[in-house]
Amino acid sequence: MMMMPTTTAAAAAPTTRRSPTSAPRMRASRVVVARAGKFPAPGDRLYNFSAGPATLPMDVLEDIQRDLVNYKGTGMSVLEMSHRGKDFMEIAAKAESDLRALVGIPENYKVLFLQGGASTMFASNVHNLAGADDCADYVVTGAWSSKAQKEGAKMLAKANVAASSKESNFTTIPDVKDWKLTPGAKFVHICSNETIGG
Repeated sequence: MMMMPTTTAAAAAPTTRRSPTSAPRMRASRVVVARAGKFPAPGDRLYNFSAGPATLPMDVLEDIQRDLVNYKGTGMSVLEMSHRGKDFMEIAAKAESDLRALVGIPENYKVLFLQGGASTMFASNVHNLAGADDCADYVVTGAWSSKAQKEGAKMLAKANVAASSKESNFTTIPDVKDWKLTPGAKFVHICSNETIGG
């Protein structure tokens, strides 16, 4: 669902830059639903309430726009930099440091930034946690976990569907007491955030 804020005349105060530690400031606005086939007026913005991507504050988008052309005064876009160059290595080190601090990753764990998304992880999980002669259990709660189980079935001796909420049109997560887990399974896969079905 997309929604469009339309700034009211009384609330058209100038925006202020935010510091990295301050909460984003929003202009007072009324929200209107953008209907299919209708586009916002020039200058209006849509609020994206979809399950995946989300709306970003305008000052963040402006920083990205500026840095896309000339990243922090380097004279080039981050898209043009060598992935081994000093400037990019600083970006990668800061991203890893921030991620470690955010989710509490200890130093004895490696952080890998890999291309791909959930679909890549379906195979990566199997390759890293099990062998061709092993079994893994899958709790199928919608489209993503169904795809994960099918990918596992290509590589494992058994990709057991331990539980499924298909009968409820994937609107629930099966109760743990009803899961039929396999003794010796290398892992249990569950997706509690099925963004396609909700």
